[in-house]
Amino acid sequence: MMKKPAADTVKGKVVYTQHCASCQGADGLRVKNPGKANGYMFPALWGTDDTYNKGAGMYRILKSADFIKSNMPLGATKENPILTDKEAYDVAAYMNQDSHYRPEKINRSSDFPD
Repeated sequence: MMKKPAADTVKGKVVYTQHCASCQGADGLRVKNPGKANGYMFPALWGTDDTYNKGAGMYRILKSADFIKSNMPLGATKENPILTDKEAYDVAAYMNQDSHYRPEKINRSSDFPD
């Protein structure tokens, strides 16, 4: 069985900068709807303000890579993706690095019991 390559967060940062930052912000902290008190045009990927937590489905690299591949960047579809599988995998790993703060899910350790 062929070993699958590990995700590359350095390449993921390049993909993020080229394809994601224009919507998600260079800092991943979101783009708010202009003129509205609440709401986002694009949600926060990390930070303290309305991001998904460690434990959410999007925090799982394969789940987020699949979503990214089918929906990102803006204009991509499952039938006509813009990113390759590897690019989606790398950018998902970059987004979900522990160095990008996000809240910890309560009782996360019980998500996948032994």
